[in-house]
Amino acid sequence: MNTTIECNVVILQSEPLAAKAMSVSAELSKQGALFTLETGKFYPHASVYMLKLKIEDLEAVKTQLAKIASETPVLNLKATKYNQSRGYLDAEYQKPEQLDTLQQHVVA
Repeated sequence: MNTTIECNVVILQSEPLAAKAMSVSAELSKQGALFTLETGKFYPHASVYMLKLKIEDLEAVKTQLAKIASETPVLNLKATKYNQSRGYLDAEYQKPEQLDTLQQHVVA
C-alpha cells in the first residue's frame, strides 16, 4: 500500500491571466504541443515547492498551506524568460523577496 503522495505547492494566476494562458495553449496545441492547458487537467501555475508527503499528514499540511495563503499578499510576478520543451511552455520569473519569503514559509 502506498503511504506517500507527490505534491506540488503552486501559485495560481488570476482568472483573466489563466484564461489568456489557456487560450495561447490551445493555439500552441494546433502546432503539436503535448499538453494543452485546461481547467481540471493542466492548469497554469508557478511552482513554489515540490515534495513527497505521508498521506496521513496531508490534511494537516493543507490546513497549514491555507493559513500561509491567507496571510500572503497577491504576488505580481514578472516573467523574464520562456522556454518550450517537452511539449509545454516553462516561464522563469524574477524572484522578489516576497516570493523567497513565501517559499521559506512553505518549506518550514
